[in-house]
Amino acid sequence: MKILEPVSSSEDPAVQSLLGYAHAGLKNFDAAVESFEKALEKKRDIRFGYALAYTLESMGAPERAASLYKDLTSAPLPKPLMLKVHHGLARCSLVVNDPKTALYSYKYIIQEDQTKLEPYLGILKLMKAAGTSKGIDKLRERGDLLHSKNYSYCYWIGSVHFEAGEYDKALDMFRACIKLDKDNSSPYYYIYRILRKSGKTAEALQELERFHALNPNLPYIFFNAAIDAGRANRPDIAFKFMRTALTMDRALLGRDDQGTLAAVEKFVKARGTAEEKAFFKPFLAFINSEFSNASRQMRALLPSLKNPILRADAERLIAEADVVLKRESAYNAYLAKANAERNAVIAALKKQLESRSATAPEDPGSRLDDIKRAALNNPRNAKLQYATALKLARAGDIPGAKLFLNETLRVNPDIGEAHFSLAKILHFEGNRTDAVAQLQQAIRIKPSDSQSRSLLASILLEEGETEKAEQEARASLLNNPNNGEARLVLARALAKSDRRESALEEVEAGLGLETDPARHTDFVELQKTLKEGR
Repeated sequence: MKILEPVSSSEDPAVQSLLGYAHAGLKNFDAAVESFEKALEKKRDIRFGYALAYTLESMGAPERAASLYKDLTSAPLPKPLMLKVHHGLARCSLVVNDPKTALYSYKYIIQEDQTKLEPYLGILKLMKAAGTSKGIDKLRERGDLLHSKNYSYCYWIGSVHFEAGEYDKALDMFRACIKLDKDNSSPYYYIYRILRKSGKTAEALQELERFHALNPNLPYIFFNAAIDAGRANRPDIAFKFMRTALTMDRALLGRDDQGTLAAVEKFVKARGTAEEKAFFKPFLAFINSEFSNASRQMRALLPSLKNPILRADAERLIAEADVVLKRESAYNAYLAKANAERNAVIAALKKQLESRSATAPEDPGSRLDDIKRAALNNPRNAKLQYATALKLARAGDIPGAKLFLNETLRVNPDIGEAHFSLAKILHFEGNRTDAVAQLQQAIRIKPSDSQSRSLLASILLEEGETEKAEQEARASLLNNPNNGEARLVLARALAKSDRRESALEEVEAGLGLETDPARHTDFVELQKTLKEGR
């Protein structure tokens, strides 16, 4: 940019195109578009056209980018560039909900270069979205020759068959996926669902047991599987799955276990091993939120545990209990300080409102004073306190909003929305610790609170706790699959864990649903980064 600055006003298309590339490299997309358009005005060069289309796609303008890509498909382009153009056209067509054009481009790419994996995956995803497997055999005639050993290829074939209700074929593909990547959780989940649908509960549980030995990091699946195991009269498996699920995500305690814990307790007392019986006492304390007792008892027991899975659960319980105790201690200190500050602020505000001279009724400041005065005169009305907080927040009075959110929770600490609203303000102020505490309170009140879980996931990712962020994001999406924030956090967490293909799948799902312009841009930028890193 420094080199080009003296000639930045030049009408030479070569200069303007170089400026376009420089601006794009610095992510100044608007300036890049302007430069490429100037270059195209002077010279109809296909390279400039492609650069402009790609820049428009990168900046989140898929309609304009798709139009340019479509125009370029009729130009006499070299084969490598034509393939890039069709890739771009397919991507943008999906975003603007034009699957017909996307399918046309994917088929063109396969016809010209069968080695490319992306068009096969693109067509399979379109089939899955349509809920049909029509044409999949013909697609595989070419695809299997080059891609049958690729995990993503096999996974999406299995997904298509699953959505089409062809469970035997889906089962074969998901088993093939496990052979290719035994540590990826998705195939196990699908196999479990297929076997359950087929009434083969015992076999389904065996599949999850095999996966549990490799990777127990699926608390929501294992919680449901524990219930299935209880129904199948396998309390031993139910105990294994339930303790893993609950020590990984205590929020699951808010869900109906349909009597599974009671059955597990009965089993352990009657037929459990000596280690299982010893484990169950602190485990029960943990379930009952007696975290200090649970941590102390499990620490004393830990050295004697020989079973590696039981030991791993014990270590996780201790760690989780200690985190809760630390956070509760910090939260109690925070509440004590907040109460002292609150009394001082309330007194000062009352004095200020009493002494303030009358102003014109239409004055915005006067209206806010009336709102505050009404809330102060009705300190036990939680609904009024919360409504006041929201009005002040919308008016930009953040300190006032915080004050009345705290007043709301003082009157009624079980209003999850107030905890969430306060957490948003605290996060905005950079106070992540207190924000997390508020979100955890909101989730305790309502475990299915998708927005609190997605914000918590976002904060955990900022703190570098990638695994926990992923878990919270998945929990949020279970309750609301259209939560864009959760989808973006999940994609970023997967990217940080070097699971690029899975991250791209989440990005594409997010792009298909996201309506918020800023978050849509975040998805587009993440997609570009992931594809460049392939």
